[in-house]
Amino acid sequence: GSVERVKNIVSEGVPDRIKQRFYLWRHGGLAPSDDEDWWAKEAARVPGNTDEEKWYNKFAFQPSQALFGVSDGRLLGTGLGKGYPETVPIADSDFIYAVIAEEMGIVGGAIIIFAFIIVVVAGMRTAIEARDMFTKLIAAGVTAFLGFQAIVNIGGVLRMLPMTGITLPF
Repeated sequence: GSVERVKNIVSEGVPDRIKQRFYLWRHGGLAPSDDEDWWAKEAARVPGNTDEEKWYNKFAFQPSQALFGVSDGRLLGTGLGKGYPETVPIADSDFIYAVIAEEMGIVGGAIIIFAFIIVVVAGMRTAIEARDMFTKLIAAGVTAFLGFQAIVNIGGVLRMLPMTGITLPF
């Protein structure tokens, strides 16, 4: 009675993305079963079969498509304009790094990361060498903002960090 009621309250209040992450963490990245009530089974700790097609089409479509795009780029990419950015739903803002990595490959993705490192180093050097405190704080703040935004976006596209919707700078 009361245990089932608590499970229902908890299940209804947990967002789908949290349920997904919990399931992936507990089951080593395997997709849940085809059963619509997989979260209730998870709450009751009843393992089931997997249906990856349903999982990646319903709950993790964008991140999985972004990873497919990055992996399709291989070392040198498919060539500028020859990728398929339309397979990732928000390729023009949130997942632009996936498109860059698909069309320019690992080399192009590394060049983008290296460019952000250069911007951050130059900005911090400017902040350190500035004569007055206002200029130091502005340079350090803008540089930290750009660097943090790039790290969060690239990490989210590569599934190393949670995707937050922050776009890649510039």
